[in-house]
Amino acid sequence: MDKKEILDNYFNEYIELSPVLYTFYGFRGKEDIFKNIDDKEIIQYYIKKFIDTNDKLRTLQRQGDEHNYNIYRLIIEHTRMNIYYYSLPFIYIPFNHKSNPITTFITMNTDDKTFLETIDDYKNYFKRIISFKKYMIYQTNRSIDGLKKGFSPPKRTVEFMIKQLDNILLNESLKKDVPESLESEYNKLYSDIIIPTVIYFREFLQKYLKYCRNTIGIHLVCKYSNIGIKMYKYLIQKHITIDISPKDIHKLGLEEVSKITNNMSRIKDKMGFNSITNNEFYKTKIFKTFNNSDELLSHFKKLQNDNILVIKKYFYKDIQKRANIRLIPSHKKLEHIAFYVAPSIEPLREGAFYINSNTDLLPICICKSLSLHEDSPGHHFQFQYMKEANLSNFLIYNKNTAYVEGWALYVESLGDYNDIELFGKYMEEKLRAIRLVIDTGIHYYGWSYEKALEYFSQNSLLPIDKIKKELERYIAMPAQALGYKLGELFFSRKQKEWLAKGLDIKEYHRIILEGGILSMTDLERNIDSVLNK
Repeated sequence: MDKKEILDNYFNEYIELSPVLYTFYGFRGKEDIFKNIDDKEIIQYYIKKFIDTNDKLRTLQRQGDEHNYNIYRLIIEHTRMNIYYYSLPFIYIPFNHKSNPITTFITMNTDDKTFLETIDDYKNYFKRIISFKKYMIYQTNRSIDGLKKGFSPPKRTVEFMIKQLDNILLNESLKKDVPESLESEYNKLYSDIIIPTVIYFREFLQKYLKYCRNTIGIHLVCKYSNIGIKMYKYLIQKHITIDISPKDIHKLGLEEVSKITNNMSRIKDKMGFNSITNNEFYKTKIFKTFNNSDELLSHFKKLQNDNILVIKKYFYKDIQKRANIRLIPSHKKLEHIAFYVAPSIEPLREGAFYINSNTDLLPICICKSLSLHEDSPGHHFQFQYMKEANLSNFLIYNKNTAYVEGWALYVESLGDYNDIELFGKYMEEKLRAIRLVIDTGIHYYGWSYEKALEYFSQNSLLPIDKIKKELERYIAMPAQALGYKLGELFFSRKQKEWLAKGLDIKEYHRIILEGGILSMTDLERNIDSVLNK
């Protein structure tokens, strides 16, 4: 078997363990199941795969087969991280406002995530609704087990979830259009299962709330042990795939915040406003928004076309399919300014860049860097390029925040900016640096909510309501937000080494994209194999 076949076989095996992801990626056959509720089956799969792959590696090493050894090494590292995940007590804090059975159900309810075409597809989807109720009960029971063992989430995260559920019920976000012939059956499921399940979850959270902790860092997730520190370090390794300590991340964040602040001040002073602060400059001199969502969409379509020049300058070839640019669905408008959804494996969903129709949330000065980040040559270019290069699905859809988000932040630096656009770019880049300080501050150094809010407010130009939403995200998802800036710093550092050797930047980008989504350690090994020739 070749590399693609070996990795695709592994990807197909482990993705079947998650029916929702199986559907999301465009596969057929598991539309009737919401989630696998038997963790033992998943753990046993990864342990067996680890043992079998380890035996394979020993054989390949004896044979001196370096090529295949490196392929199977990717698999063993992936299985090792999954086994380690299940050895830690994450199952006892199974949900937050960013990821829980209700938000997953809503996400999978949209047409670009669940592909319903035939009557049989809808019938299977109805079975998934029944499975959804069973999974909800299973998750709440796990959280009760967690309380007995001393595990609980932050109280403020649960309070946020209750507000979220109230909004979902008010706006009927769970409702789905179905063929007329199935409306009666669906409406009964909606009234008898979907809505009661949401109400059940809300009532559960209301009771659960009084047992939750006032602290916010994962290092204090258990009142009987310090296992939370191990959990945080695992999450850093999962999202970053670089050997770096929380202390070093924190220190690096402070340095980056200072450096970017100085860059912003230089632009302000250059434009003749050295007597006012960066905050005053932004709010009184350059802050402008679109008049309506049509104007916003038109602007981003123009930027998409402008970005073709960036691609021609820095890449050997362009992609064949541009991203669809759409407005964010109503159930996500409160949480996102913009986001990207990658194309599915099967040709059922094309890549799409979503933008919030609330124009007050989107200052014009950040739009160029945002377009480069979410569209091309950022996320859309990245995924579409790898699909068109016919890479293994494992290498296209592998989870590595530092690679995926780091790349998108890195390519923002490839754009040509006027002073106002560059100030906007730095403003967003500074947010990513602030995350390094606050995430480690909360989850490693034990910062209180008030201390984190104070630091964020003093160093960001974001409005206070946006700052508070960002903070809730970092509390709920430890280490995830570290990947953006740490990944970007990696790509920028290797780019400097590459150019210092007099090498073509187009080749640098080709090696990154055609290697697929690897750990940063493996990616650096690929890049260094050229640098060290």
